[in-house]
Amino acid sequence: MGGLVLLVVPGIILGVSLSLSLFAFVTEDARGMEALLKSREYVKGYWGQVAWRIFFIAALTWIIGFVLASSAVVFTALSKTPLVITGGVVGFLKAIVITPIWAAYMFLVYQHLRALKGAVTPDTKARKKFSALGILGILGVVGIILILFVRASNPSQLLGMARDSTRVNNITTLKSLITLYLADVSNPSLCPEKGKIFSSLEGSTAIDGTGWLPINFTAIRGGSPLSELPLDPLQMIKMKNSSGYYYSYACDPQSQTFELNARMEDERFNKGGARDVVSTDLGDNPNIYEVGTDLKLLY
Repeated sequence: MGGLVLLVVPGIILGVSLSLSLFAFVTEDARGMEALLKSREYVKGYWGQVAWRIFFIAALTWIIGFVLASSAVVFTALSKTPLVITGGVVGFLKAIVITPIWAAYMFLVYQHLRALKGAVTPDTKARKKFSALGILGILGVVGIILILFVRASNPSQLLGMARDSTRVNNITTLKSLITLYLADVSNPSLCPEKGKIFSSLEGSTAIDGTGWLPINFTAIRGGSPLSELPLDPLQMIKMKNSSGYYYSYACDPQSQTFELNARMEDERFNKGGARDVVSTDLGDNPNIYEVGTDLKLLY
């Protein structure tokens, strides 16, 4: 890993040099760093020959794997056997055929070099270099993974998605609460007049009709399921860029219909996004999330 971090080529050189460490571990009981250094000593002076042999056995086993995979595709087409079955069989065959061939071939390379060089003694001075390179590899790989994760996840986008999920949940909860209020209260009052727009930017979060939503939810028998009215997540944390992000409400007191709106922040929740809620809510504004019983009261 440390070699690959250093622009790939050193990684290839090290990969060949350390390719026999497993056999030193198994046959000579060389542990950890000693096994790595023994492999390096065996390969030293014969790097090109070992590299060629690794390339040869890799090509051979690839051809075997390709033949097996191609046979599976042909068999699947002719017999109409599900590919998942033939693929599983091929995977098993590749494991029991290719792995022993690779291991046996590389063991012969190890045996031949050991016969040429005899028992080698690892270069103890190289221990520190290899340890430092190992640490570099670990730090490099962890760093690359973190960079890829940050670039792929985009933390600010994740926060926006989380806030949009909260908005959808808040608006849906309010719709359910108003529906309960209409069903439970004998003389419900949704708002004083048609055409007036209420927003979470104005008023408090009180649920007794004095808050930004002009409905007295305390009149519900058994009490209101909510202890306070929700606000837009950006309002809650008082973000500087919260302008435009709030909940709005309007009603028709005669027909006892209502509409609640919220603006989505992340592109995935907006029109054309993977989780588009604004153009699929059957409302008359394709850029705003709308719920209620009359989605033409607000625009």
